[in-house]
Amino acid sequence: MRPQSRSPKATPLRTARPPPLPPSAYFNNPRTDSQISPSLPYIVSFSQDDEASASSDPVWSQLVSNAQLQAEEEPLLVSFLYSTILNHNSLESALAFHLANRLASSSMISTQVQSLFLEAFSSSPSISSSIRSDILAVASRDPACTSVVDVVLYFKGFHALVTQRVARQLWLSGRENIASYLQSQMSQVFQIDIHPGAKLGAGIMLDHGTGIVIGETAVVGDNCSILHHVTLGGSGKKDVDRHPKIGDGVLIGAGCSVLGNIEVGDNVQIGAGSLVIGGIPKDSVVVGVPAKVIGTIARDEKVDLEDSPAELMRQNVMEICENNQFNI
Repeated sequence: MRPQSRSPKATPLRTARPPPLPPSAYFNNPRTDSQISPSLPYIVSFSQDDEASASSDPVWSQLVSNAQLQAEEEPLLVSFLYSTILNHNSLESALAFHLANRLASSSMISTQVQSLFLEAFSSSPSISSSIRSDILAVASRDPACTSVVDVVLYFKGFHALVTQRVARQLWLSGRENIASYLQSQMSQVFQIDIHPGAKLGAGIMLDHGTGIVIGETAVVGDNCSILHHVTLGGSGKKDVDRHPKIGDGVLIGAGCSVLGNIEVGDNVQIGAGSLVIGGIPKDSVVVGVPAKVIGTIARDEKVDLEDSPAELMRQNVMEICENNQFNI
């Protein structure tokens, strides 16, 4: 038998890959208004309703503007910025989408988590106000923050705060089980464990965030800054009010533990690594294990927010004392 002839293998079609284009090739002329129109493959534009929404919400307007600028500077981020910010018409919509994708699991898809966030935002307007204060707090206090885009997209301390605010709303409305799910996912994804029952004020910064634990009956006042590996823990195992009550403007340094149902007054600074097991008067500086008062903030009149320890973020307690900003 004559062997069957084999047709030669077809040579695969090869196309030359074009050289990388400079960022300017993806966009039109330099931006002169609030709209960007990159050429293919992305188109980002805003309707009149979107522009009206941005103009009535300064934080959202700044976020959109910063996202547009970053998209112009880094084309590789255009798709990401579009899906997380520029494709939305409100801060709430953007956060619900972004955090849902971070907190989803194999058994709880992102659209389900997204609906939980949107439900909480719509049922509790105070959440919207608080998260805007949180964004501005981080942007003003963290020197590593270059824009509000960083806070919203990349800072897990802020992500955990928003998640806890949503979980707390669900908890208060009687949906403890789904609130516990969000707490569990928050702990797994962000390495931050805040019970849905904890009450957190507005203008909070969780700097770095890793290892922060805040218990069920804890209360944190407005405009506080809490660094990584801080525990606001209980004392004992009885189901009672067992966690700390933190005042306004408080700075809690890295690695601190504040234990039991004790009161920490307004504008207190707790040095890194301290163990607090007793109440602290307002305007005090405490350090040590156990923590002791080493100074008080010298004030002739009521403290301004801009002068609070949480806002100043000066963590070297001894340096501050040497500069005579405290009475020893």
